[in-house]
Amino acid sequence: MCHPQIVLRTAWGASAFLAPEVNDWVRPLRRSTDLRPVSIGLRFVCKEARLVGWAARPPGARSYDEGMPQSLEIYDQMDWWNPRHSLLRMAALKFTYFHEKIGRLDGLNVLDVGCGGGILAEKFAKRGANVTGIDLSERALQTARDHAAASGLRIRYQRGKAEELPVGNRQFDAVVCADCLEHVDDLEQVIGQISRVLKSGGAFCYDTFNRNFLSKVLIAWLLDRRLRREYRRLNVSEHAYAVHDWHKFIKPEELTVTMARHGLVSREIIGIRPAFYNGGFGLKVGGNPKVAYVGHARKQG
Repeated sequence: MCHPQIVLRTAWGASAFLAPEVNDWVRPLRRSTDLRPVSIGLRFVCKEARLVGWAARPPGARSYDEGMPQSLEIYDQMDWWNPRHSLLRMAALKFTYFHEKIGRLDGLNVLDVGCGGGILAEKFAKRGANVTGIDLSERALQTARDHAAASGLRIRYQRGKAEELPVGNRQFDAVVCADCLEHVDDLEQVIGQISRVLKSGGAFCYDTFNRNFLSKVLIAWLLDRRLRREYRRLNVSEHAYAVHDWHKFIKPEELTVTMARHGLVSREIIGIRPAFYNGGFGLKVGGNPKVAYVGHARKQG
């Protein structure tokens, strides 16, 4: 069992990287002499960490995410438009940032790489953009087509890999890539393809995860465990597939250098962090990119 005082001190230090607001309630607990009320919650946290990080590892694996198979079945069977779906709840945050950086959308040609069930693509289409969505999962694409038709939206959906985008050169004013970069097999090839299809001066907007110990604990271990429970509740898959592979997470400096090699100049990289709204918990753009981040770049020439 983890010692409560040690966990609280660690949480207080980590909160400086995640959300300054967390300090307001962690600091008093850190100095508290009576930790009995808190220890109940800490026992749960430590149990989760122990299950995810150590006890539940596949045999011979160095961590929980290693040795656990990944599969397109997750995306084939996902109920994309279920109100309880985490990606659906986060779409507004990402779209707001992307829209702000791209600017006016009416009449623009926008490519959504890794579009899934069309959650983000529809937000762009509703603002007047001519949207094309690319994804590997044909079932997800069919879900996207059906939902767009029911919503009266004209969106072109096409099956393809991010490493081999099935579209012509310099066709798009903007390319967006949400919840995708951390899943690709060849980041260099993907960035090269995105640059190829962008017009001169076009915008590339994205979000992804940093690769460090903090993201391994919070995303690859704890968040993935939560997502697997969520997907089981949504009847996505009866199998315990890994949602993320931590080794594919991308350090911001690596992404910046890779984009530069393909003529994409980074304009901003900024973190996504926890925030409290009217007593509730959520996420917002701001702070450093220690765990998750969004960003945008522009194509030169």
